[in-house]
Amino acid sequence: MAKMTQTELDEKLKQHGLWLKNKNTGSQADLEGENLDGMDFEGVCLRDASLERASLERVNFNGADLEGANFKGANLVGVSMINANLRHADFQMADLESANLEGADLKCADLWRANLDKANLSRTNLTRTNLAFSALSDSNVKDANLTTASLSGSNLRDADFTRAKFIYSNLSRADFTRANMQDAEVLEVDLTGAIFTDAKLSGNLERLVTGSTQNAA
Repeated sequence: MAKMTQTELDEKLKQHGLWLKNKNTGSQADLEGENLDGMDFEGVCLRDASLERASLERVNFNGADLEGANFKGANLVGVSMINANLRHADFQMADLESANLEGADLKCADLWRANLDKANLSRTNLTRTNLAFSALSDSNVKDANLTTASLSGSNLRDADFTRAKFIYSNLSRADFTRANMQDAEVLEVDLTGAIFTDAKLSGNLERLVTGSTQNAA
């Protein structure tokens, strides 16, 4: 598929803006399957837009409002979404390797089976976010809020969760091998089957893991 021009994209953004204000005017942005590699979406409003299976490598979404947008199966390698609003967005099976989501709001977003290897998720709001069976190896998740988030079955090897918050989080069967969990706030989490081989632990989490290991022995 030929790459969309910036002029064509700007017109779709204009029509989407009109549609958001009044469903009887403009039209909802349908960018499904489009090649948008390297384009600039900084600060745009694409709430509820469809970008399913779109190619969005190295796209700039910094400060954009993408609440409820559909990125299912999209190629988002190297994308920048610093401080973006991604609440309720759908990233199921999307490829976000090396993406920069620092400070983004991902509350209630769905990242089931998403690839976030080497991604920057520092200071993100991941409250009630679904990260089950996702890949976050070697990712930066420092100071993130993962309250009530699900990381069940996820690959978190070598990830950095320094000072991250895990309250009522589901960490069952997650692989934290060699992960840095120092100074993480951990309370009422599900650690069933979780792996912490050579992980750096401290505080309550260290006590929970040590106690679990001793009980298993």
